[in-house]
Amino acid sequence: MSLQPKGPKPEELVPIILWGALTLSMVLYLVVLMFLGKIQFIQLSGTERSLIENVALISNIILLCSLLVHQKKVHPQKDSQKQLPLRILTWVMNESVVLFAFAATFISTSGNGAVFLINLGTAFITNVFMFPRNSQ
Repeated sequence: MSLQPKGPKPEELVPIILWGALTLSMVLYLVVLMFLGKIQFIQLSGTERSLIENVALISNIILLCSLLVHQKKVHPQKDSQKQLPLRILTWVMNESVVLFAFAATFISTSGNGAVFLINLGTAFITNVFMFPRNSQ
């Protein structure tokens, strides 16, 4: 009879903890913007966006790069510890899209939170698809 607890090994929990921290930090940026009053309304059309807000929308191209790296380089059959740096890279690329939108919304004087919420939504969904499963 073994007294070892059943469940995942500690090294299997590291990617899940890192993924959770990077994903939940995205939501924290939304809370900060709302607390500071930088997001006053959400309107997708009919308002003028600043140049930095338009560039923030274009930054979603980084998400495509992140998905490509994840699809082409992170292999489920390989050792998950050797794949950890690539996984972290893809998660950080996703978070950078949200950080860029955070900075654009923070700098902008319009008070429109649409750009931030679009980037937050796409990066969050992309991160959900990149969840570190045990089979990986």
